[in-house]
Amino acid sequence: MKRHLLIPVLFAVALGSLGVGAGEKDKKEKVKKADDIVVNGELIKADLKDKVVVNGFCKTFTFKMEKDKAYQIELQSQNFRPYLRLEDSAGKQVAADFDRLGNQSAVIVHRPAKTEDYTIITTTLNVNAVGKFTLTVKELTGDEGKPIELKIEKGVATHQGNLTKLDPKYMGKIHKLFIIQLEKDATYQIDHIFKGFDAYLYLENSDGKVLAQDDDGGEGLNSRITHKATASGKYRVVATSLGGSSVGAFTFSIRQTGGEVKKEEPKKD
Repeated sequence: MKRHLLIPVLFAVALGSLGVGAGEKDKKEKVKKADDIVVNGELIKADLKDKVVVNGFCKTFTFKMEKDKAYQIELQSQNFRPYLRLEDSAGKQVAADFDRLGNQSAVIVHRPAKTEDYTIITTTLNVNAVGKFTLTVKELTGDEGKPIELKIEKGVATHQGNLTKLDPKYMGKIHKLFIIQLEKDATYQIDHIFKGFDAYLYLENSDGKVLAQDDDGGEGLNSRITHKATASGKYRVVATSLGGSSVGAFTFSIRQTGGEVKKEEPKKD
């Protein structure tokens, strides 16, 4: 039988404005952002094994998420490579992340389609590993964590912005996420110019699979990816820094450098 460990009292208190033990005072504060929730836990050999990462011990937590809000969940440990999973109330996995870069962190950003209880599963990539960990749940507000959709017009699109400490994390790195429509057989040059810092780029397809990544492919410490799209669709570009903690102004651009964009013929009935 699957075992769920209820969120500690700390969770219940912090989530008053999210409907957990909410009183009249809490109802008046619903519009306010909930405090970050931090749980210090430990995987031990008496824990159950995860059903997905079958060789990893796990602990699970129940957490209520509200529709149209955004949440960042981060699992950190110095004792093992974190693996983080999120399931809906029906037990279906809706998101997952793991320590890809050896930075001891796994991060999920989720925007629920409906209000319900979710299960957060904390486990590890290391076989039978145990040790202490920190689980942090942060409610994102405003444009925090919201992807930036860019439209390529006349072969180019640009964006000037700032990475801040409030931005969500991707593979443990502070980042901005761009959503861009690319067309099959067209070639694109993507540039990330991060003033005073070492820029880094990831390119993913619509399913989140990493297609390319770059550190210093541009001028100096700037990043550049040149990619020929094998299929038309919305691609994801992550603009971050090499270390993942740098903040400051940056310029992001994408331009078509080759290939003719072919417009699809309308389907006939």
